[in-house]
Amino acid sequence: LSIYAERLDSILDTDMIPPKTLKLVNLDVQGFECKILEGMGDKMADKIVSMQLKWEDNGQICDDNKDYLFKLRNKFGFDMWGKNENSGYIYLAQGEKPALNGVDIFASRNE
Repeated sequence: LSIYAERLDSILDTDMIPPKTLKLVNLDVQGFECKILEGMGDKMADKIVSMQLKWEDNGQICDDNKDYLFKLRNKFGFDMWGKNENSGYIYLAQGEKPALNGVDIFASRNE
């Protein structure tokens, strides 16, 4: 089985898309979210207003999921909320690290 993959920012002409145009990006890629965040360039991240991730950590794909996740806040300036079945959405303060396995993460920033 062969699967062709290409970076989203190589498909879209990112110079033609104004900043903060993509209102919602939803990622559910079965544990590869960290790889997408790792490879997300500044030009592409600048186009995104909010992002929802279904975060899975099976310990085999990423070195440390928390570092990749907090790149959204520290490098790209998103506020973040974590959701799990027991508590609903909770704001994740700077440096706060949720139990990530199976958690929905919502990240957004002001338009």
